[in-house]
Amino acid sequence: MNSKLYERRSQRASNINEDARSEFRKDRDRVLYSEEFRRLEGVTQVATGGTARVHNRMTHSLRVEQIAKSIAVHLNNIRKNALTCERYKEIEPPEDIDEDIVAAAGLAHDIGHPPYGHNGEEALQEILVCSKHYNQTPKGRLNRQKEFCKDCYLQDSFEGNAQTFHMLVLLAEKSSNDANISQSDDDGNLVQEGLISVGMDLTRASLRAVLKYPWLRGQCDFGGTDSNRKSLIKWNVYDSDRFAFNWVRQGEASQCPDILAQVMDMADDIAYAVHDIEDFYRAGIIPLQSISDSGSVEFMNLLDYFLSDENKNVIPEILRKTAMVFRDAQQELAEYCGDTDAGLNLRLFITDCSIPKKQDYSDVINLLELLSQFEELVPYDGSADAVKVLSGFRSPLITRFIQSIIFDKNRNKIIFSNQKYKLWIEFLKQLTWYYVIDNPHHFAMARGQKRLVQSAFRELYQYASSIWIDHKNDFDGKSLRWKLKDVSLKPARRVPPLLVSYYQKNKAIYDSDIEEKNNEYIESHNMAVKAVVARTVVDYLCTLNDSELLQLSSEAAGTNGNSDFLQTLH
Repeated sequence: MNSKLYERRSQRASNINEDARSEFRKDRDRVLYSEEFRRLEGVTQVATGGTARVHNRMTHSLRVEQIAKSIAVHLNNIRKNALTCERYKEIEPPEDIDEDIVAAAGLAHDIGHPPYGHNGEEALQEILVCSKHYNQTPKGRLNRQKEFCKDCYLQDSFEGNAQTFHMLVLLAEKSSNDANISQSDDDGNLVQEGLISVGMDLTRASLRAVLKYPWLRGQCDFGGTDSNRKSLIKWNVYDSDRFAFNWVRQGEASQCPDILAQVMDMADDIAYAVHDIEDFYRAGIIPLQSISDSGSVEFMNLLDYFLSDENKNVIPEILRKTAMVFRDAQQELAEYCGDTDAGLNLRLFITDCSIPKKQDYSDVINLLELLSQFEELVPYDGSADAVKVLSGFRSPLITRFIQSIIFDKNRNKIIFSNQKYKLWIEFLKQLTWYYVIDNPHHFAMARGQKRLVQSAFRELYQYASSIWIDHKNDFDGKSLRWKLKDVSLKPARRVPPLLVSYYQKNKAIYDSDIEEKNNEYIESHNMAVKAVVARTVVDYLCTLNDSELLQLSSEAAGTNGNSDFLQTLH
């Protein structure tokens, strides 16, 4: 492995005589013992369950870690087999996958998610950037917005993956985590200089493994003509973290995610698809036993959902295409049975080679194979037999997914050897959307949770900006250059200590930015000043779990006199 991948941004070397662990094992342990990871126990995965039997972000991350390590073992075995068997050489990865690196990434990949999971993420995205500017493609900090927008707080918005990277490279507390950073661009021009935090100070390899979307918002040229639009939705790096990102990706010209990140991402998909289904099957929300019958009303309703115009931009293409072909197969079966009065089911009809077909129905067969695995399931009652049946469904399914993963050398990407497994993953994930996320009761709760997150942001930002922004009565941000105040110049007794700490770290990044110091545009400069405080408030909110956010929102509204939460203020 390249020696640069062992490096830490602080450039501090470990004493191997005192600690026999590898650098990557240290990374994994740092994440596991961090406050940022510990918080995930109280953060929603998909729906608030109020019980240990429903996955939260912590248990999800632990599953991702385990699956990622299993994928690494599997891919490394392919490399070993390639030494003696020619056919493995076409599917082997370019190098061994370090289990500790992907384990660290699996544990860390969700630490940036806000309270209430995806609902909190959507709430912040809606409030941080106005609708006018949200779909505009950013082109660097100074070129994002030349005009001041009173309705925008952060021009590069919020994204859970980017917040994770932000926490790892800046916010996470570790002893002696400040370092003198001096960084130049490719032409040798100094772009960053100063004493700043290096966060958890993980190795370059572990940070690469976290970058599922290694680009800034709207700045992706990887993945086809639609890549820029997609990168307005998913990205891994905030503008303020671009210097740390450049260090992490040093020597990488392509925006293709590192193979380590691909392993973690694949593990995340498998865990999300299988374990969330398990939760909601246990709760009686997803009736897997009813879906197993492709002729049932339950399954027909699913096909309608997949094919509806309302969902055409969110249902994965492979699943939408399969649903269309499934409908064609059902229609052709009905026509055939109507003419012959034959009592065939769909599987027998498609697999009967003596019956001519109008098209290829192999994707239908693939989906029917998955449905057949639901047949032994019965409504979950918590009995020992029910537990055994569920385990007999879950474990073999995860194993099949892992064992079918190979490396595609032409695309420099890990993929499933059989595309049916990609179809299965997407089908299982969409079950969660249909039965849970788009459920009217959950949707109503989601709207309420989003309002709580947004109200908490507004209250904290209003107070923090009154303390730390000197706008000299230029409320429109168009006449005078605003200034960020130093913490020592204004007593901040009423501000949570962690909020103060995050402000200092974000301000240090701002102060170290040579490009910003040379910014001549008053309005974009003032937007950048505004963004430092807004980012600080978002950072603080992302240290709270669901119940702490609820308590904070209640206190901000003056509706809850419970003082217990005062003991948890950071």
